[in-house]
Amino acid sequence: MLLFLAWALCCVVAVIARRHVVWATLCLAPLLLLSLIWLDRPAHDPFGFYPWGAIALFAGVAIVVAATSVLGVVRGLLAR
Repeated sequence: MLLFLAWALCCVVAVIARRHVVWATLCLAPLLLLSLIWLDRPAHDPFGFYPWGAIALFAGVAIVVAATSVLGVVRGLLAR
């Protein structure tokens, strides 16, 4: 959880500092990790295997990416 919060803070700092390439890299890193988790799961599980940890991480990543992208757009519009 602390690692996720540190990652989210780094995303916010990258947007505020106008480091858009760093922000994009930070946004892609957890998605690459999740893709490896999902590719490694069983192809067919009769017990209904759902990677809830990965699903929750994806939801958190989506929220942080959306919020920081909106922050970047608003900061860009206010800078005009």
